[in-house]
Amino acid sequence: MKKNEKLQKVNSEISKHGITAVEIAKRAQAHPATVRAVLNGRLPGRRGSAHRIAVVLGLKEGEVSGDGDALARIREAVREAA
Repeated sequence: MKKNEKLQKVNSEISKHGITAVEIAKRAQAHPATVRAVLNGRLPGRRGSAHRIAVVLGLKEGEVSGDGDALARIREAVREAA
């Protein structure tokens, strides 16, 4: 699955579950603006909080502890679509 397709899938799943960027930011211990930048494709998630967000959302491989059930379902849906 291409990066753009993954971003679209993640955004679709976030909307389906009614999760906000603020909620994702709290769970990923990041700023909501960083979450939005990752979701819009402006930040690739290479380091720091952008990396953590990308992993939590299933855009990148890796592990982050305490990311919550809803975000785990989003990550799983993205992996299944790949």
